[in-house]
Amino acid sequence: MELVATQELINCYHCGEQVDGKGFAVETSQGQELCCCPGCQAAARMIQDSGLEGYYQFRDQYAPKPLELDDEQKEQLRLYDLEEVQDRFRHATKDGYEASWIIEGLSCAACVWLIEKQLQDLPKIQDARVNLTTGRMQLKWHPQAKLSQVIAQVKALGYGIKPYSQSNAEKQAAKENRQFILRLAVANLASMQVMMNTFFLTGHELGIADIALINWMSLILTLPVILYSCQPFFINAWRGLKHRQPGMDVPVSLGLGLAFIASLWSTFTGTGETHYESVTMFAGFLLIGRYIEFRARRAFGDSGNELEDVLPLTCHRVVNGRSEEITVNKLTPNDLVQVSPGMRFPCDGIIVSGQTEVDCSYFSGESLPVARGPKDSVQAGTLNLSQVVQIQALNTGSNTQISALRQLMDRASESKPRIAELADIVSRYFVVAVLIICSFTFALWWFWLDQERAFWVALSVLVVTCPCALGLATPMSLSVATTTLRRNGFLITRSHVLERLTQVQNLLFDKTGTLTKGQLKLQQVIPIAQLDETQILALVAAMEQGQNHPIAQALVQAGPEQLPQLDDKINHGQGISARWQGQQYRLGKPQWVANSMPPDDQFAWLLLANEQGLVAWLALSDELREDAHQAISQLTNRGYQLQVLSGDQHNRVQALTKTLGIPSFAADLRPEQKLDRLKGLTEPSLMVGDGLNDAPILAAADVSVAMANASELTRHNSDVLLLNNQLTLLPRALTMAQLTQANIKQNLSIALIYNLLALPAAMAGLIAPWLGAIGMTLSSVVVVVNALRLHRMPK
Repeated sequence: MELVATQELINCYHCGEQVDGKGFAVETSQGQELCCCPGCQAAARMIQDSGLEGYYQFRDQYAPKPLELDDEQKEQLRLYDLEEVQDRFRHATKDGYEASWIIEGLSCAACVWLIEKQLQDLPKIQDARVNLTTGRMQLKWHPQAKLSQVIAQVKALGYGIKPYSQSNAEKQAAKENRQFILRLAVANLASMQVMMNTFFLTGHELGIADIALINWMSLILTLPVILYSCQPFFINAWRGLKHRQPGMDVPVSLGLGLAFIASLWSTFTGTGETHYESVTMFAGFLLIGRYIEFRARRAFGDSGNELEDVLPLTCHRVVNGRSEEITVNKLTPNDLVQVSPGMRFPCDGIIVSGQTEVDCSYFSGESLPVARGPKDSVQAGTLNLSQVVQIQALNTGSNTQISALRQLMDRASESKPRIAELADIVSRYFVVAVLIICSFTFALWWFWLDQERAFWVALSVLVVTCPCALGLATPMSLSVATTTLRRNGFLITRSHVLERLTQVQNLLFDKTGTLTKGQLKLQQVIPIAQLDETQILALVAAMEQGQNHPIAQALVQAGPEQLPQLDDKINHGQGISARWQGQQYRLGKPQWVANSMPPDDQFAWLLLANEQGLVAWLALSDELREDAHQAISQLTNRGYQLQVLSGDQHNRVQALTKTLGIPSFAADLRPEQKLDRLKGLTEPSLMVGDGLNDAPILAAADVSVAMANASELTRHNSDVLLLNNQLTLLPRALTMAQLTQANIKQNLSIALIYNLLALPAAMAGLIAPWLGAIGMTLSSVVVVVNALRLHRMPK
């Protein structure tokens, strides 16, 4: 541990605290640097040895002071290596575990980079991803990894870390809300008192001593506004300038800072005017606008937390006929779970006993209760409404459908649509333009008009043209629209969807499972000889019992509860053979059973025969979705080009398109042929599908929509999930996309028109700084309120 004496007042290389007398040396590529304590020295050397010295070049502010752990604290950290402790917050993956963590003390992108690099180099750590916006880290690790090492490493860097839970997130949000309210209270209470002082000054003839006293009182009232209420503006402005990306807080901070410094100079020298009322009013109105924005974002932006909040913490597992209460984390597939009325289902599962109604609104947007009984599936997070049921667990923890939806929503938030990126660029250039115009205005008034008013006129220009409304115009509209669509069952998983939906001209549909329910149903039984319909239904159900094919499921469902006993049952691929009452029966495709042709191509035909001849024909078909006619009619009336691309037989696809009124179709297509049809289109297209064979075309389409029952690969390749399988959401979503685009244009117009009208007036000296603060805040509030109009789904 090398100590270096120093008589200079320098800051610690790592945490920024003052080094007194002797410092602890660290060798860097730039030479020797000094730290204030052994902890900072160890942290700096660890960063150097890991090849991460770039952290010190790119950070926005000094690192938190590292925590030195004693033996007792290290022993406490080892508790996180215990299975029973990890079970409280971890979820199983294919090759290990994963969990979300809250990271405290994050300040910039350099912090994110440092933590990720340090943790990814630890043994058995598979991945570490930190989100600066949410302050959360997603960690994946091998079962042999030591979480105590992870926590110790993060703490050694000076950051706090703890497992994420909904309660912790809510506490953090409540803390931000309290801080906002306190900053607002300080700014607005001070503003009211300072305004009273200003009215007293202008309404009475006072002596120099009285004026000085009132100015000093105003200064004392303004100090907490500058030092506390305005602190976030100054921090964000400095961060933006360091990264050479000036944001909207730069002109805000300049306006506040310059007005305060000028007023401070006038107070100390006793010359010129003070404008403490402008400073406090500007801060107060600005915070009101920011708080309205904060509340709107909380209401429409916390989608992931809303989904997590519907999952129960505990559940009742049934073991040997007895119910025991356990944490949901301990559930495993095939467990028997009892769910009472008013409780939410803790996992995906199949009802094994009981009849009930289920509220699926959180999951699918379906507002009416759905009847569920034995063999019906239920999803984690949905609400049991009426009766006690028992379910067999299928998917638990991070493998549930609601967890998959959360991951898809996170994917959508990782990037911005092109229009939002363009708005950010415009805002940055607008900030630079504002600073140039402000400088020009100051020079104009100083050299040619009135030197005494030059500063305050330039300040009014700075305040009036603050681009807060411009910065809010696009993200607020997109956030509200995306949340509204999700709450109605239209889950957007990629950021470009709303923008591209306005460009779509071609709508392509798969047939089976998309326009139809994907569930075969027995439509007709035609007895030929020997057996009646009741006997035929019982026999074919017994022959298909235990098979997983959709045809088998349809026949078993159509049969009676009591089935005959069969012998020598064999599945031949194209059909099934079995012996019953001394006769050998065959059931399957007509050509395999008796080298026969089906009566027509309207249905999927099966033939039942025995040693004596043909016994019966059975016709199956896939039912259309209830809302398919309405959805197709609405889309056709709006001028979209509709087409069905299916791998099913030509006659069946033709019959379906004729029923729905779709003019164009292609049948008997392989996946690569579907893709070729898509590539042949010249205008943007939207594809709706559900099967594995739809995955390639969904990945290639401009906008891809997957049904709720789609395969995992299909869901992953899609941009949108229809959570409630309602096709009528498509025309409504297309309308919402157009309304969102119009809303964004309205917001941008409001922001630009306000600035174009207010800027000349401010440059002419017609607007005081306090009046500019009101105008700027009102423009932001109008933009937010206009965006909130998108919270209702179009009919």
